[in-house]
Amino acid sequence: MKHTTPETHATVVQWFEDTFGHEPDERVAVRVQEVMVKLAKAVASQKPDDHVRRSAADVAIALYHWVARMNGNLDRRAQAAMVMGMAKELVPETDSISRAVLRAETKLLIAKNMIADDMPRTRVMQEVTAVRVILEELVMRLGGNLTEEVDAQMAIARSHRHDVASPAIHVAQCVPSIAADLTI
Repeated sequence: MKHTTPETHATVVQWFEDTFGHEPDERVAVRVQEVMVKLAKAVASQKPDDHVRRSAADVAIALYHWVARMNGNLDRRAQAAMVMGMAKELVPETDSISRAVLRAETKLLIAKNMIADDMPRTRVMQEVTAVRVILEELVMRLGGNLTEEVDAQMAIARSHRHDVASPAIHVAQCVPSIAADLTI
């Protein structure tokens, strides 16, 4: 069955669960951080804007899963943050793309450490939401829309879903930036 509707928090999370199965919170945090490093490398090596936007979408896809594991909804949290003007606070207009990625990496590291320190999930979700808002702003500055980029990345992932026997092989083939750490 072909997935033709725009992706939502629920559809991305379901795909992630179907692909990776149930993982401990710490592993999910590490997976998100690994994808964030790939985004930072893309920016640092001056990859084309479309490549950076796709990398940002990969991070957002992993963030959906992480927030769902904490019983949150990243779409709702990010929309509320955007309404409150959080993007201008998190990513001043004078910031470069690389500075915005550094801010996102810092917020992600804080969230990961909070998980390790057993901090309340609501605080962790605040930091993760901040990362999502930063990604939204970053992609917009690169002439794109994060939601559309997520839809495009998920369409690629879904188009290959039934071509392979193993979810790990599937992910490694169609979303390498999410699955680079998998052993196949």
